[in-house]
Amino acid sequence: MAEIWFHNITTTTAVRNSFYLAGIPVVEHRMSKKDFEDKFVGNFTGIVGVIDGVTIVNPHTLQRYAGRCTKETPGLYPTDKFDALRVDNIMETAKDLQRRIHTGKLTTEDSLPILSALLSRKFAVGESLTIADCSISEFEDFLSAKSNSHQAKLVKYGNIVRSFEAVRASSLVKNGNKKNRGAEIEDC
Repeated sequence: MAEIWFHNITTTTAVRNSFYLAGIPVVEHRMSKKDFEDKFVGNFTGIVGVIDGVTIVNPHTLQRYAGRCTKETPGLYPTDKFDALRVDNIMETAKDLQRRIHTGKLTTEDSLPILSALLSRKFAVGESLTIADCSISEFEDFLSAKSNSHQAKLVKYGNIVRSFEAVRASSLVKNGNKKNRGAEIEDC
């Protein structure tokens, strides 16, 4: 079992969905930003995970752990070195694009062709869901939180749309979200 603490549900979508797809039980602790910063002084990622007593503060490390330990979704983190490299590249690029959009260094419209060029046709990498698809879903959540005007621009990028829709359509993700948005989520 894993536990994660976070203050912003949008910026933790990729980690949470990776654990759901992997079939790894996770207890989620949503906190106010102030409480999170008080409890985890110096943490700038907005998420802390504890797995078997080990504290992890890097969201992509948490995603890779879930992908490697999957019980439910084969290939969630590919064993092929080149495919794993592509997954890592997409995850880092999606996070970097979020940062650049947030700081005004890049527009949403300019970010979409960059991201699309990295993806396969149906899923982010290959022919099945990977943790990179979870990062694409988080990227779309980020864009939605900023403005709904990005949806018209997404129409040109079917591979991005297929990627995040595949994550959201997964029964594992739906059940994880339902469970952890209900009474079982612990507000700290």
